[in-house]
Amino acid sequence: MECFNRKAKLYQRKAYVYKKFSNYRLRLLNLCA
Repeated sequence: MECFNRKAKLYQRKAYVYKKFSNYRLRLLNLCA
């Protein structure tokens, strides 16, 4: 869970790149898989 929280905070800063929230969510889940 700590991995997910840390990476989620990191990618929230870069979230402007993603046009859809679903793409952002899939990216986070893919990183921690």
